[in-house]
Amino acid sequence: MHFPPPSITQKLDSSILNAIATMPESCEVARVECQKKWANKTKPLRSLGKLEDIVEWIASACADSELRHDAFHLCVYAGSHGVTAEGVSAFPSEVNAQMVQNFRAGGAGINAICAAYGIRIHIVDTGIDNPTGNIAREEAMDVGGFVSAFNLGWNSVPADATLFAMGEMGIGNTTVATALISALLKEDVMPLTGLGTGIDATAHARKVEAIRRALVLHQASHANPWELMRCMGGRELTAMTAALLRATSLRIPVILDGVIATASAAIAFEIQPKCVPFCMAGHKSVEPAHKRILEVYGLEPLLDMHMRLGEGTGAALAMGVVRGALQAYRMMATFDSAGVSSGK
Repeated sequence: MHFPPPSITQKLDSSILNAIATMPESCEVARVECQKKWANKTKPLRSLGKLEDIVEWIASACADSELRHDAFHLCVYAGSHGVTAEGVSAFPSEVNAQMVQNFRAGGAGINAICAAYGIRIHIVDTGIDNPTGNIAREEAMDVGGFVSAFNLGWNSVPADATLFAMGEMGIGNTTVATALISALLKEDVMPLTGLGTGIDATAHARKVEAIRRALVLHQASHANPWELMRCMGGRELTAMTAALLRATSLRIPVILDGVIATASAAIAFEIQPKCVPFCMAGHKSVEPAHKRILEVYGLEPLLDMHMRLGEGTGAALAMGVVRGALQAYRMMATFDSAGVSSGK
């Protein structure tokens, strides 16, 4: 576990630090009990494959094999990034506020998918009118700004959630996420850098160069994930890191979205490795940094739909698969109740 530097510790509530330090473990007893219940359903043993794995994972996270209730929640965290001044995106920063209005009006892709699967969606404005510093030239956030974003994310997780996911909106945030992943993995940024919102080759070159400058400028922060996020991250990414830590502390399993959410998760994993078993990768985006970070943490994506929209759309689709798995677990008869021979 990585502890925050004194500058952050002094401003962060001690109850949050204590919750992070005393995270629960996933429950093997509940997982085994769930596996036994699957074995008595009217089907060949393990014939539902990953659907069975999904339910066993949820049982181990919740420490409960009954899983009687569903409350699926997804928070979309919106922010704004100073690094867009480097010409790293195909869209201007004013799109952030416009898209937040679209989310609230129910007109975005994430709204449609959440509606299809009964997922409760929440929009969290982490500072669309308050861009972070340009990471290629300065720190993203001062300590106060970082702690404010962290607190916002920590308090955003619905306590009644039985499954949680995080989406995002923030022009320039694939640049920031790729920078964080490059720093965490100590790998060259070029093969990790994708096209984001659909940039051309010239913009891609600018994006790579901006990340390289940021990595050099903030090299001192690379050893501590708290400082790394403060210096090279974003308000919405910080909030997502805090939300994942909070969800783990509440034993709420988390479905991860694409490269932005997974970069935020990776910071949480470095802060507190106990978070890893509470997470499942919802999908694999086309961003190369996403594929790489999933490999590093051993997270196998449920879906590969060639998506790169963000917003939490890949996670929301995966939550639909989870809902199907849970319905099968609850509704399928046992061999005894259905009067079907088990073949044992």
